Amino acid sequence: MIYLIYAILEFLPVLTSPDIFIALGVWSRTYLMRGVLFLVLLLSFKNWRPYFLVFFSLVVSFSVDSIACLFIDPLPKFGGRVTGFFGHPMVYAGFACIVLPFFFYKALQENILFKKVACIAFCFAFLVLLVLNGTRGAWLAVGASFIVMLLFFKFSFKSLLIVFCIASSIGVGSLYTSEEVSSRMKTLTSSEIYLKSERILLWKSSYKMFQDHPFFGVGLGAYGDQYKNKYIDNNAKERNLTRAHSNIFQLLGE
Repeated sequence: MIYLIYAILEFLPVLTSPDIFIALGVWSRTYLMRGVLFLVLLLSFKNWRPYFLVFFSLVVSFSVDSIACLFIDPLPKFGGRVTGFFGHPMVYAGFACIVLPFFFYKALQENILFKKVACIAFCFAFLVLLVLNGTRGAWLAVGASFIVMLLFFKFSFKSLLIVFCIASSIGVGSLYTSEEVSSRMKTLTSSEIYLKSERILLWKSSYKMFQDHPFFGVGLGAYGDQYKNKYIDNNAKERNLTRAHSNIFQLLGE
């Protein structure tokens, strides 16, 4: 019910968008096809087994996509960042944020040795690929989720071993990173880059959109045009961006 209310509220910016047909397409694709229909599917399940099959399918498809990362060359515009089937690094990273914490939790919680080893191995392999994927937000999100889970488990030699294996996988991934991924790693510790980064400029522009249009935003699907033609910061270097690179600020602006 909460999601349905949210989807209905997100329909309001469609009505105020400069191009209502583009806005309607964005809304139906994002909230109806991806959200409401999937929610209806989940609500139709009468026991736990279908839920398990949905999650199992997610894990299997992510695993297959991870194998594909080893054979599919990255698109030139993404440098040496591995992408898998979907062609954009952030898609793979988004699924990694779901699957990796699951395997980490199982590695901590599992008592049967071969299952624990298998979960650690999956964590190791997927983390190496996530490092090579080069999506900084996913690195931070997965790392934070690992820390939170560790706080709920008693400290032991087993948990220390798991953390060592995870840290080793990050090290292995770092050894094989491309120049582009290496440069992205360096930005994580640079406060100057953060303060002057394109993301910060985008978010400032999103907030200006919100200030000018506090109730309905600039219109669903209109972020790109409004940003480039009216709200772009004078210091921005990438002047053809169409998204805020943050779901929160994207919603705030639109």
